[in-house]
Amino acid sequence: MDDDLRVVLQVTRHAHKQLKKEKITSKELELIKNNCISMFRGVPSANVHKLKLPQFNRVGIETTFYIVRLGLKARAIVSVDYDDLFEQLLITVYGYTKNHNIDKMISNITESFYQQNKFLEENGGRYAD
Repeated sequence: MDDDLRVVLQVTRHAHKQLKKEKITSKELELIKNNCISMFRGVPSANVHKLKLPQFNRVGIETTFYIVRLGLKARAIVSVDYDDLFEQLLITVYGYTKNHNIDKMISNITESFYQQNKFLEENGGRYAD
């Protein structure tokens, strides 16, 4: 891994609404990104924790979800994936909260993935946004 790692920060529609509602600054988004890059490079951080999702693990799905702590109350749920084809680190923000309602946020995100998977199964593996 070199110092010129290409990083793409993506935000889902749902997370974008939450970030806008909470008036998140670019500085806080940069903090999410920097914490994820450090974790990816193997630097231990007290601010990034692997998100355990038993409902995914039961069916054999290994996730790359993490909770990023951004202060006393603020938390973001992100996925961190390395794209070998384009040689870039993809960081996707799925949710954000400042009020410790992390359990509800996790529930909403997993329900969203469940619904997308159900749609894919019912439509022969095709996805339409």
